Amino acid sequence: MQPVLKDKTARRADLRILATTDLHAHVLAYDYFSGKALKNIGLTRVERLVARHRAEAANSLLFDNGDFLQGNPLGDFVAERQGISARRMHPVILAMNALGYDAGTLGNHDFTYGLKFLRTVLALARFPIVSANIRANRQRLDLAPWTILDRRITLSDGGTSALRIGVIGFLPPQTSAWETHGRGGALSCTDIVPSAAALVPRIRAAGADIVVALAHSGIAGNLAEAGMENAATALADVPGIDAIIAGHIHRVFPDADFPALPGTDPALGRLGKVPAVMPGFWGSHLGIIDLALERRPEGWTVTNANARVERSDAVEIHPAPIAAGPPACGATAAGAARLWPKGGELASPVLAPAIIAAHRATLRHAARKICQSAHPMTTHFAQLGQSAALDVVARAQRWHARRALKGSRWDGLPIISAVAAFRAGGRGGPENYTNIAAGPVTLGALSDLYAFPNTISALCMTGAQAQDWLERAAGQFRQLQPGISDQPLIQPEFPSYHFDLLHGLNWRIDLSQPAKYHPDGSLTDHGHRAGRISDLRHHGRPIDPDEPLVMVTNGYRLSGWGLYAPITARAAPILPGQRRVRDILQRYLTMLGRVPAPYPTAFSFAAMPRTSAWFDTAPGAGQPGTEPPPGFATAQGPAPNGFHRWRIAL
Repeated sequence: MQPVLKDKTARRADLRILATTDLHAHVLAYDYFSGKALKNIGLTRVERLVARHRAEAANSLLFDNGDFLQGNPLGDFVAERQGISARRMHPVILAMNALGYDAGTLGNHDFTYGLKFLRTVLALARFPIVSANIRANRQRLDLAPWTILDRRITLSDGGTSALRIGVIGFLPPQTSAWETHGRGGALSCTDIVPSAAALVPRIRAAGADIVVALAHSGIAGNLAEAGMENAATALADVPGIDAIIAGHIHRVFPDADFPALPGTDPALGRLGKVPAVMPGFWGSHLGIIDLALERRPEGWTVTNANARVERSDAVEIHPAPIAAGPPACGATAAGAARLWPKGGELASPVLAPAIIAAHRATLRHAARKICQSAHPMTTHFAQLGQSAALDVVARAQRWHARRALKGSRWDGLPIISAVAAFRAGGRGGPENYTNIAAGPVTLGALSDLYAFPNTISALCMTGAQAQDWLERAAGQFRQLQPGISDQPLIQPEFPSYHFDLLHGLNWRIDLSQPAKYHPDGSLTDHGHRAGRISDLRHHGRPIDPDEPLVMVTNGYRLSGWGLYAPITARAAPILPGQRRVRDILQRYLTMLGRVPAPYPTAFSFAAMPRTSAWFDTAPGAGQPGTEPPPGFATAQGPAPNGFHRWRIAL
């Protein structure tokens, strides 16, 4: 930042940048999985913050940082059942249009429903959506890499002046592999930092006074690397960028709990010298960057900046009826009011009427019953290897693979099914668990059991590769010191969706040993000689390292990126077709008419006398039908941030 000049003739102005990221179709403050209205998510909560900050600032802009279309049953229903058109608008776009967004970019999950759907969405937005490092190879996408917003701003002396704001968007280069759904070559992605280095000078040359980068990318290393997924910090070194909105990894920045990585200042909200925010996910936070601008002979210059985030549940909201007005999407104000029998404060007077029809249709669709379950299905103890919710998904995957491979050269091989918990606490908080009660199983429950529209796939691999797969998953656990009580068990930087359970196998994990791999899949310092997995068996029989196995997993695992990429990159998929896991799960349960009783826990921890660890999970964990094996873990009481603590004796 350049110092402020003592020039009385200089013209000064303040510009407030407001930002959301990773909304994942959470427009209403409503959790479709639990059926509860919540106070800490949703664009209807952010709306109040936006209104307050716009009222406080003479000049403001509102941006979205991508991943706004997919991520809950509302998004799935609109894309897969209802459809959209100029007459039947997408509820997320309706809400964003109503809120007056100035520009946005795309995230990787915005491609989940295909390019045709995305192209229709882009045409309905009343604000520009830009993305600089992705293109469609065989279909038209109508996506500009950048734009310039021409605005008239109010100056500090009360006058006005023109300001041209350049906006450029980026997403992870892995998107072309993650979101093609088997259509290889449908998308092409370039790396974020080289793309910015090539295009930011062009934006400046086109007359932009300042440049804002909407980077659907996380904050990580400050040195640019080929294929860098989380490149927001490295992006800050590109000359000409004045502010960065980051996202993708569902974290908050600036924040006291964010690690002080090289090139970052989590207290001041700086990536290098550039102000930056990363406003959480699902509408949990609003990012705010205040830029002090000064007009000099060479043009507008940023002389100072302040970056911060605010929680969407921090704003005081008083109950109020839904405002009357022309209905949108067939909704009525009275219908919107009936949606919230408790807590009308969560229903937005501006946004809720616009999306109420799609919301109610989603609820009706989700309520359709497909089978019965005699037991609850939760992910409360999924990270300890016990989850009836994951068990039924694993069974459905094996059932489909067995049928699909019948008569092939892989027929008769042991079939192993890899599953992981998408919702198991973590940054999503103590409500972020699958928790389906015994009784009727609905279509909505299927979305809870399997939240993403991933396709199923399978690989032929060896016993040694299966063991390596488990070594990578075992990086979730910290190394424990023998003879020490109450040590933390889980590595907080390890996401639950990377912890794969391999149904069909049994194994032992020795937590006295260091992890072999980091969460990103790279070897640890001990990796060449470390090993935690032993006694690998299939139906009680030891697995030979060279024995061939069929590993059933999802297309995301086969994208060539992430923790398991070194294994999957060497194997070709062997399942025909592009069936979605959730569709297979529905067909399996409809056929059975019931949820099978779950298998026992697949793995055990090696004995460590006089050693114990603690594990935090949902407050309701341990209810009948969801408790851990007898003697394995005991409840201890409340834990920080609303979780509940359990002690595991090793």
